[in-house]
Amino acid sequence: MVLDFEMTGFPKSPGVVLLKGAAIVMDSDLNGLATFGPIVIHATEDELSHMGDFVRDMHTKTGPP
Repeated sequence: MVLDFEMTGFPKSPGVVLLKGAAIVMDSDLNGLATFGPIVIHATEDELSHMGDFVRDMHTKTGPP
């Protein structure tokens, strides 16, 4: 299984919020068998305000979470 998460920063940073998640189930030959998501998780304006400039720029360039 491959998991992909979009977050407001690095996992151990204070105030990090999960924004979006998705998963792919794969067999032993890495063929995709099933997908889940993406699921967008609501974040408040206050939570988003803690995002660093690097992460904010990255999400701005790739589109909204």
